[in-house]
Amino acid sequence: MRHSVRFDVVRPEQELALMASQITTIFTRRTQALKDIVNRAESLTLTYRYEKDLQLSDEGVIEDGAGRPVLDAPLFKMADHTADSGQLSPSETLGREVNTSRSGVHTPLEVYEGYVDVLNGLRVTDGVDETFRANAARDPHMSWQYLGTQLGFLRVYPATWWQPPRPALDVDLYDVRRRPWYIEGSVSPKDVVILMDISGSVHGQTFEIMKIAVKTVLNTLGENDYVNIAWSTNQVGWVNPCLNRLVPATMINKRALAAAVDSLQARNTSDWSKGLDFAYRAFIDFYTTEPEHAGAKCHKLIMFFSDGGTEWAGHVIDKYKNETLTENVRLFAYALGPHPVPPNIMRKMACENGGSFSVIVASGAIRTSIQESYLSVLGKPLALSNSHHLAESSPYSDALGLGYVTTLSMPVFNRSAESKSGQSLMGVAGVDISMKELLRHSPWKKLGPFGYTFAINPNGIVVFHPRLRNPLHYMEDPPDLDLVQLEGDSYKVVEMRTQMIRRNSDSAELSQLVPLDDGHQVELRRVRFTWRPVDNTTLSLGLALPVTHKHMVVSGQNVRQGLPDCDACLLAPSWQFCPGLSGNASERWRQLSERLQAGAENCSQDLVQHLLWDVNWTAVAQTLWDNNSRNQSAGVLGRFLVTDGGLTRFHPADSGAGLLRETEPYTSSLYRQASLVDDLVVRPRPGSRRLLAARRIAVTNSTGDIYTLAVAGVQFSSGWLWSLADGVLTEPGSAAPACSPESGLLCWLLDTGGHVVYASGELPPLRNDTGDRGGPHLGAGDPELMAALVAAGVYRQTTEYNYQGVCLKPSGEASAGSSLRWLGAQLLFDSAYGLLRWLDYLRYLLVSWLLAAQTAPVSALDEFGFEIQADNHSCTQRQTRTQLVAALRPYQGETSCPEEGDCTRRFRAALVDDTNLLLVVSGLPCGCPPPPGQRPAYEPVEDIGPDRCVESVNQTAPFRKRPDTCFATHENEQPACGGAGTAAGPLSLPLLCLALGLALRPGPGGR
Repeated sequence: MRHSVRFDVVRPEQELALMASQITTIFTRRTQALKDIVNRAESLTLTYRYEKDLQLSDEGVIEDGAGRPVLDAPLFKMADHTADSGQLSPSETLGREVNTSRSGVHTPLEVYEGYVDVLNGLRVTDGVDETFRANAARDPHMSWQYLGTQLGFLRVYPATWWQPPRPALDVDLYDVRRRPWYIEGSVSPKDVVILMDISGSVHGQTFEIMKIAVKTVLNTLGENDYVNIAWSTNQVGWVNPCLNRLVPATMINKRALAAAVDSLQARNTSDWSKGLDFAYRAFIDFYTTEPEHAGAKCHKLIMFFSDGGTEWAGHVIDKYKNETLTENVRLFAYALGPHPVPPNIMRKMACENGGSFSVIVASGAIRTSIQESYLSVLGKPLALSNSHHLAESSPYSDALGLGYVTTLSMPVFNRSAESKSGQSLMGVAGVDISMKELLRHSPWKKLGPFGYTFAINPNGIVVFHPRLRNPLHYMEDPPDLDLVQLEGDSYKVVEMRTQMIRRNSDSAELSQLVPLDDGHQVELRRVRFTWRPVDNTTLSLGLALPVTHKHMVVSGQNVRQGLPDCDACLLAPSWQFCPGLSGNASERWRQLSERLQAGAENCSQDLVQHLLWDVNWTAVAQTLWDNNSRNQSAGVLGRFLVTDGGLTRFHPADSGAGLLRETEPYTSSLYRQASLVDDLVVRPRPGSRRLLAARRIAVTNSTGDIYTLAVAGVQFSSGWLWSLADGVLTEPGSAAPACSPESGLLCWLLDTGGHVVYASGELPPLRNDTGDRGGPHLGAGDPELMAALVAAGVYRQTTEYNYQGVCLKPSGEASAGSSLRWLGAQLLFDSAYGLLRWLDYLRYLLVSWLLAAQTAPVSALDEFGFEIQADNHSCTQRQTRTQLVAALRPYQGETSCPEEGDCTRRFRAALVDDTNLLLVVSGLPCGCPPPPGQRPAYEPVEDIGPDRCVESVNQTAPFRKRPDTCFATHENEQPACGGAGTAAGPLSLPLLCLALGLALRPGPGGR
């Protein structure tokens, strides 16, 4: 068959319809699997007879009172196994070692697994394994299946090994009852006002326990809940005055509230009546002033934290019980500290108002006490309703390594005779759907380096998106990022978001500023967004695609020839050319070749055909590199070629290690920027003292459509570049370079983002490696000059917030620079332009072989008429981004500094032709003090986020659609009022010791 290459128009509506249909199929299958788990579990409880004499042997065998095993095999305790356990084997679907014959068991730290209730629960749920296996047999792509229980233990199928999250220092704090999918499956959404008594009697250890307890409550809330926190003394107010109403319990809002809680100080006297009046009034104000879509409007809670007291606020409670909007508000009360004031009044307030009461004497008991006190109470109306409502969780990080997942969950009720009149919720069943599984149905290859698919839920929260980052560990809160936080808050984006939530189908065209992974940005002026709902789910699916994009389709390549031997070739690591490829780069190359020679069964024909075509037309590059290697400068470390088909070639063979970030063409910042322009793109590389320069190889037709076949580039030493540039800028007979502190001039080569490619002189902030953000930013080493360039309109500057940041230990700030004065009357601009001689040489390294390489693909493309052309933590971070203004003409300006003896600093700036570089020549710094206000952060810094008092998003509640079901009350609900101790339920011995130790620990300043 004769080979052919063509370029097809991508039709977003058709691609979305196909992807939506495939996602619907996945959700439908998983929903049926979930129902089967629930039915099986409930049927087992119906016939089970509780045995009070069960015990657990040292070998994990559940035995009856006579010591006889009651199950066929010992419990598979996942925490006791490792990846190389002899009972586990690898699973390609789940990406880890599993045992498909049975489920594994996880028990949280707070729960004693030998407690008789737990043993009975483990025994009765053992029979669910049969359903787990049947579900997996019907669906070969089935992810994890769960059965979590109110007792705290979790069954996972298939069984696997368990690993605590890294920040926990090997202490396993996982509890299924606190996972997002479990809470959403067992409790209806909540509007919550947390009231903190911070009067003077609340101090020291008691105050610290209160703060931790309040933040623990925040961690139990999800995106369907609304919350705010108020402080109360003889006055009352919101802990964050700029959050003056209930707000969605998203990660961003919870961070802001937690930071405000940490800053509270105990003071004054208490007035419970005033505080409770404020809390009740908050519900009325919220429901009467906010849009209809705001609020959970289901459960209504006041959670009152104090060290105890004797004031009875019954008149306030009775007043609001007669108000329509507050008649069903539940009151939960917590008496805190090692020596709380007699708490009878707090108990009475909670017990008479649909809540519960708890005493928390030590921080070690907080998690269990919060869990047992209010979540179990709120789950009773659901249990009494006997409704098997289906919940789709927010995306969160899976504890077993699948990355982001959404879990379908459904309550499981205890049907046994001992179930206390039907008020017993046995637990929640769940089935995972990984984002990786959904994205396998995305037409990503057709969409190219700037096209992508995404999805949002009814709250506007992003379910998957290419800019959604994995959290550091699975115990972190879900990111809860709104679509506008990833796509911008322009009118068109907000309108698109609203239409998607309303489950409409449409499209719109808008410009897009795309952030790249290394801190740079590129602007796409015409991007078409298309969207539609996904049937039988709550999701809406979107697709973004540059208007001019075409999809390259290759056919006719002989797959049975396999791949040639190539020690200097790499495949795009994440591209699934064929299923099952594994190992290092050379092994994947060999495995793929063997699969092709065998006929490429089950392989992606689109990817394989494109790859083989790229292998053929780029073969000439290897020959050219070999022939020119003797003439290569000592500063050139290697050459490379990255193709649109997922192939990377490089020379010499030992230079590939420096290209690992570039081998994924659709995520590589260098590839993506170079693919948009004809200019030579130069980029510093972090941690390696290397620079990369690259240019695209593209095809075009008579209508002007351009397609990037590949990006070709050179690696070279930054030290070589700097030495060469210093030499170019040294005038004959001069002892010092023309651009040096001694000569009174500084020269810079900056890229479009303001990052330094070259800097003259010895400036420590710019000579040192700066970590993983690419080249250092000019603003970090010379903020005075950067401010002048921004003021002159050379760069435009914006402040951005990254809500998925990773914060490191803080480092010292760079010096603002010397206060030396201007030493020359005229800029030596002509001498500085000698840098172009170096750029010409650099371009020669590329163009000399690109021109020759173009002869190879010409014949292949003739048939369609195209021509070849040339220890950390997650946090919110603030960063100042700068972007070079397009079509900038040579600019001359100055900045003055009256504070430093009326110093004036002159500068000039001009684009370097056919590159992404800006040449800047300036006088020496004046040492001007920074202007008042917030200083720009050219490297990311930890921040609490935008000023919510002026943030426009804070003024209007964004549109959302709340869940259809609500189980807030039930006529048969019986009061549940505890408070005998710090927690109810089977506490483990380690936790009791921990709680006791914390209780006896002296407070601040104690001995």
